[in-house]
Amino acid sequence: MLYNINVMEIKVIRSKRHSISIKINENGEVFVRCPLKYPKDELLKIINNKRQWIEKCVNDISNKKLQNKDYYMFNKILLNGKSYDIKKVDRTLIIGTNILKIKGNDVKKTLICWLKKQAQALLFKRLDLVSNFVGKDYTQATLMNARKKWGSCDNRKNIKLNYRLVMLDNKYIDYVCLHELTHTKYMNHSKLFWNEVSKFMPNWKQIKTEMSNFNFVLEIY
Repeated sequence: MLYNINVMEIKVIRSKRHSISIKINENGEVFVRCPLKYPKDELLKIINNKRQWIEKCVNDISNKKLQNKDYYMFNKILLNGKSYDIKKVDRTLIIGTNILKIKGNDVKKTLICWLKKQAQALLFKRLDLVSNFVGKDYTQATLMNARKKWGSCDNRKNIKLNYRLVMLDNKYIDYVCLHELTHTKYMNHSKLFWNEVSKFMPNWKQIKTEMSNFNFVLEIY
């Protein structure tokens, strides 16, 4: 069910639940989940009370997309923290000294394949460097395709790194590697975990905060 509230479109999803939640996705779409028989008037009151917060979130998303428009339009791409122009010539893409043949007229698919190759070449090397530096071993490492996280580690010490991480500067790659390697010792985010991270990267909080500026690449690719 769609509600239009002062030009703002909100999708209401009713289900067998006891609580009400308001979520805004990466495209700026607003979703409200509520119990099946929750009164419409009461629901509108809650939405209006949260209106300022909703509008701020939607505007922030819109501004971020505008700010990074060239990346969304595939006119630019990030690689290892540097921005490169993407030049389209006939059926090829030129990125620095790299010439990519466009696969089936699909620019995005072509770029994803290229990024994964770059990730294979760089990310595992950085992981090994950090592993040797902190003295923490892992079982194996693979690339993953996730929209919400940069890496993961299971209880068998298998580490996965998001291939999009190759777009970021080494300091962010190293933070993710350190984070996942620390999970080989602590499978949680306890105080002990963060103390261990701090031993090797005292400024991890700042780096983690800075990384949020690059979440848009998780949406694009």
